[in-house]
Amino acid sequence: MKVNMVTPWNFVCGNADYAKKLVRELKKWVRVGIIEIERPNIRNPLFFRELAIRANKNCNVIHVQHGYALFGNMGFSGIYGPIFYSSLDKRKMIITTLHDVEDYTKSGWIGKLRVVFRDIIDPFIFNKSNIIHVHSKIARNKLIQRGVDPRKIAVSPLGIFVKPKILSKNLSKKKLGLSGKIVIILLGFVHMNKGYDLAIRAMKKLDKKVVLLIVGKSKNDNYVKSLITLCKKLGVENRVIFYGEFRGDEIPIILSATDVALMPYRKISQSSVLDTVLSYMIPVVANGLDFFKNIEKEYGCLFTFKKNDMRSLCNKLNILIKKPKIIDKSGLEKYLSERSPENITKFLVNLYKGGKNENSYN
Repeated sequence: MKVNMVTPWNFVCGNADYAKKLVRELKKWVRVGIIEIERPNIRNPLFFRELAIRANKNCNVIHVQHGYALFGNMGFSGIYGPIFYSSLDKRKMIITTLHDVEDYTKSGWIGKLRVVFRDIIDPFIFNKSNIIHVHSKIARNKLIQRGVDPRKIAVSPLGIFVKPKILSKNLSKKKLGLSGKIVIILLGFVHMNKGYDLAIRAMKKLDKKVVLLIVGKSKNDNYVKSLITLCKKLGVENRVIFYGEFRGDEIPIILSATDVALMPYRKISQSSVLDTVLSYMIPVVANGLDFFKNIEKEYGCLFTFKKNDMRSLCNKLNILIKKPKIIDKSGLEKYLSERSPENITKFLVNLYKGGKNENSYN
């Protein structure tokens, strides 16, 4: 069996990083060809037709690691998705992994335009794909609300391909120049949807021994500047450290030094960042979105605060700052096991071979 994986590959993005790890595991089970999306922002529609033609060649299965931003942008991202999907060979099995399933809202004029836009391009994805693969039951329910046949939807979580290398906490802190400090971490791309302003405002109300470490690069320098300005306004600039972009070999040091991970996200449909910090057994405080609340209820391996509520956020952080060891180890072990590389790849290979997909991974 040969699977052609359509994915970003040689540039920095979460989708590309995940695809590389997934492909490495899948190659133990099936042959995999990489159909690289080299230029996702190109405005030439012929590029996406040619991408589909490459995807059609010499394979049994076409697996698309989808992200709207990967299929062109002219005001709205994903504008050339219909050209790509229309050009795929319907004789192949076509599986689309939707990494992001957005809320379908008509609020505001931008929301109304987005609905019109999605109504145009999404049917090409839904109708052409034999299977729509998503990472949560929340995403599945959103697709059903959009009219997708439940029998076409397969659900499995993101695989966790991190092999944690847990180092001495004290030595790791010293390497970061943070000896003795309580470290709260925000990890990943710096983006306004992740609620970084909430984290910075919380620092004003926490003990002065607490340091917030912001690790990751930003695609918007103006947003980072606004966060720096907020730190100065609140008088916490000496306790908020912008670490910036990091190398892979720095992750064990950064995460081993971390006492609490904070995820005050305002939007989320899946998160490899969450999986990474949990693999290091770090207590997590997350915004009270359905995605996080469901994990808290099912596994007990993170703590949510009342949605966007500063007092609730600080209360949760203070509990973990005082008792950082609090975590449901059995729930965490279950969470990590279900997302192991072996389980995730077996699930996907079963789909490739035409196995039943109407039931979720869980």
